[in-house]
Amino acid sequence: MVIVYDLIFVVFCILYSPFLFLKRKWHKGFGMRFGFLPAELKRALAQKPHIWVHAVSVGEVMAVMNLVKKLKQRVPHIGIVVSTVTPTGYALARTQMDEQDLVIYAPLDFSAAVHRFIHHIRPVLYIIAETEIWPNIFCALAKKGVPIVQVNGRISDKGFRRYFAVRFLLRPVLKCVRMFCMQSPLDRERILALGVAEEKVHAVGNMKLDQADDPERFGFGNVFRTWKGPVWVAGSTHPGEEDIIIKVYKTLRISFSNLRLVLAPRHIDRADAVGSLFKQHGLSVQRLSKLLEGEDLHSDIVLVDTIGHLKHLYCVADFVFIGKSLCGYGGQNMIEPAALGKPVVVGPNTQNFKGIMDILLQNKAILQVRSKIELRNTMDKLLRDPAFARKIGQSAQNAIQAHQGATERTLEKMAPILKNL
Repeated sequence: MVIVYDLIFVVFCILYSPFLFLKRKWHKGFGMRFGFLPAELKRALAQKPHIWVHAVSVGEVMAVMNLVKKLKQRVPHIGIVVSTVTPTGYALARTQMDEQDLVIYAPLDFSAAVHRFIHHIRPVLYIIAETEIWPNIFCALAKKGVPIVQVNGRISDKGFRRYFAVRFLLRPVLKCVRMFCMQSPLDRERILALGVAEEKVHAVGNMKLDQADDPERFGFGNVFRTWKGPVWVAGSTHPGEEDIIIKVYKTLRISFSNLRLVLAPRHIDRADAVGSLFKQHGLSVQRLSKLLEGEDLHSDIVLVDTIGHLKHLYCVADFVFIGKSLCGYGGQNMIEPAALGKPVVVGPNTQNFKGIMDILLQNKAILQVRSKIELRNTMDKLLRDPAFARKIGQSAQNAIQAHQGATERTLEKMAPILKNL
């Protein structure tokens, strides 16, 4: 089967290579993914065996951070290695981890690269977050007797259709996994439908809900001390949404002249393009990076061009819009601002957060709009009716708190494995 998986991987790489270069996905550190680790990293890995935690990008990194901290408390004699795929995920993991912890780019799922990583990491446990399935990694680890645990597992509608179509290929791969800790009963049923033994699968909740009890402010109250009016934070925006937000903001400013805006593109490499868009609309902006360097705040608009600060910026918000929901598919994480008691507005596309959206909608704790006009009208209502805004925010905070605890439940399920490390 390894030969089959390698052949599939080679075909995928051939097809994906043009996209890799055209979309500038090649980045510093990408060479590590072929198994060529820097000498300094190899020396650090040689110091002790490790728990290897894989979190593909920003959302997954944030989801596993509480788990990583608790693992360090339970098995302090074992090192932690966090692997990720994207530069943003890597940068965020580096800011969240202690200095002695290791952050790496994950290997490409090619057997030669995988074996190099395993040789250097010497994992005693492999934890993988959410929807990732890597055939060669799973098979190689299982062959060496390394337990594999999937945490915060979820399978989207689209993902389930794809996986089910090739379940005959996935079944032997999934057998390598010791335990699946899934987000919801639906996710549990879906992984069972792919051929996983029932005793391996548990529905424990969504660990992303456990991020919320950390309202650290990162000193932003001081950065924004000169702002006196309401603050609208638009987080994780995608192409097309910035233009909508700017137009809505300009319209709202006619009635609410003291309204401030913080806009954070999902990918900070788009900061220049978004900055130019503001200029086209005749608006001046300041960059968060400059403010953190000590520049005085003199604009009503701040453009976020840094990684790892968005959850702290939500603390200074009065209202929040979550991106990739008006333009794009799937949505971005609305849990952090909701847990802080902020009234949150999203577009119609929140497929990647179906379970969370169900909870918030059932509790009337989130506002969902379908267009620029509905966004403008909703923001206008929030600004005109503070009591309504407070009610939405409080309902959101209550709903999130009522469903926390997935990290502890995951650790309870993993206890027999951790005991033997």
